[in-house]
Amino acid sequence: MTGGQWSAPIMWADMGYLAPEATLAAFMLALVLLDLLMPRKYDRSLIGWIALGGVLVSMGLVIWRMLEMNPVWGAPEDAVRAGAAVSLLGDSYRIDDFASLMKTVFLAATGLILLMSVGTVKERDVPTRGEFYYLLLPATIGAMTMASAGDLITLYIGLELLSITTYVLVGLRKRSSKSFEAAFKYIVTGGISSAFILFGMSYLYGLTGSTGLNEIGMALPQLVTDYQALVYAAFFFMIAGFGIKIATAPFHAWAPDVYQELRLR
Repeated sequence: MTGGQWSAPIMWADMGYLAPEATLAAFMLALVLLDLLMPRKYDRSLIGWIALGGVLVSMGLVIWRMLEMNPVWGAPEDAVRAGAAVSLLGDSYRIDDFASLMKTVFLAATGLILLMSVGTVKERDVPTRGEFYYLLLPATIGAMTMASAGDLITLYIGLELLSITTYVLVGLRKRSSKSFEAAFKYIVTGGISSAFILFGMSYLYGLTGSTGLNEIGMALPQLVTDYQALVYAAFFFMIAGFGIKIATAPFHAWAPDVYQELRLR
C-alpha cells in the first residue's frame, strides 16, 4: 500500500461504518473516568454492567449495518448493493458480511464473559475489578479490527491491540506472584510470535511490493511459480506466529504454564 492510499481521508459519512468500534472506545473512556471518580466503597460490578451495555449497543450497530447491506424486504433507493464491501482508508479497512459476522461472534463472546464475570470477580481475586471489566473492550476492538483488516498493517495493529490488552488482563492480580509470572511468560511468548509474524509479512511485502491483502492475493499465483521457497517461508513464519498467539498445536507448549499460574486459589 502506498503512502497516498494511506492518506485517503475519512469523511463524516464514512464514520457510520466505524460506529461499532467507536462505541466500544467511547464506553471504555467513560468507564475509565467513572472508575477513577467512583468512591472505593461502591461495588465495581456497575462498571461491568455498563461495559456489557456498550457491547450490546455495538452488537446492535453491527447487526443493523449487516441488515442494511443485505436488505430483506426489498432494497430501498439508498441501500448498499447486497453483499458489497465498503472500503475505507485506501482499502485497508473493509466492512463486508464476513467482517460483520465475525464481529458479532467476538461481541457475543465478550458479552458472555462480562455476564459471567459480573458478581463473580471478587476483590480478593482481582483488586482492580474496574480495570478487568473495561479492558475487555479494547481487546474486542482489536479482534474487530482484525476481522475488517484489508491490509497487513491493519491486521497487525488489531492483533497487537488484542494481545497487549490481554497481557494486562493476565497480570491484574497484583497480590499474586503467580499472576506476574504468567504475565511475564505471556509477554515473552507474545513478543516472539509477533517477531515471527512481522518476519513473514516482510517477505510478502518484499515479494509483492504491497501490504494490501487484495494485491497480495492477486500476485500469489505467479509468486508461487517464481519464488516458491520464499512464499512458503513467509507463510511458515506467519502461521507459526499466529499459532503461538492462539496456542494451537504444535505451538502450544507455553499455554499450560500460563494457565496454571492463573488458576484461582
